[in-house]
Amino acid sequence: MARYRSRTRSAFLPSVPFGTVVKGLIKPLGMAERVCKNRLEGDVMAGRIVLCALVLALVATCPAMAGSSQDGVAALRRHDYAAAIAKFGPLAERGDARAQAYLGFMYANGYGVPQNYIEAANWLRLASEQGVPIAQYWLGLMYDRGLGVPQDFVLAYKWLDLAVARASGREREDWARIRNAIASKLTLVQRTEAQALAVEWQSLRAR
Repeated sequence: MARYRSRTRSAFLPSVPFGTVVKGLIKPLGMAERVCKNRLEGDVMAGRIVLCALVLALVATCPAMAGSSQDGVAALRRHDYAAAIAKFGPLAERGDARAQAYLGFMYANGYGVPQNYIEAANWLRLASEQGVPIAQYWLGLMYDRGLGVPQDFVLAYKWLDLAVARASGREREDWARIRNAIASKLTLVQRTEAQALAVEWQSLRAR
């Protein structure tokens, strides 16, 4: 899936400067992953996802991969999106879930690559299948809005339900509120189906 193509910066950028999102929020390796509050700001305007915050503190899985991830995070912090893509891309191709989540976020917002919701959804799905809660949250939002994927409230509920299950504190409250809003769009049969899909995913993941 080597489809990422680097460029300096997309003309379609969200209204919140990315520097304000990551400044001072990257924690040292070895600490638990922390995910900052994210929300969809108002309606999607001109088909854009506007995310107000991003924190994916990379946890070392092996020294070599950790170093490469750190380089990608450092590139993001200095707004060098082309360098970030160059670092995260190969890691994502090799199956690093956090790099896949970063890449999905960058495609969704047009950082360093042409904005592409289909690519964003593809990378977020890969990260979601590996259990990254923030990726599951974003993927659920994309299904809710029909961005890069067919609009599907059942799948939106499934992924948000999984994200909520692994969230905590204020983040869990916020995500649960969004999940419950999506639930209001479902019939009882559809909600039961969505919950069954979430349980099935968890069962397969536990094997």
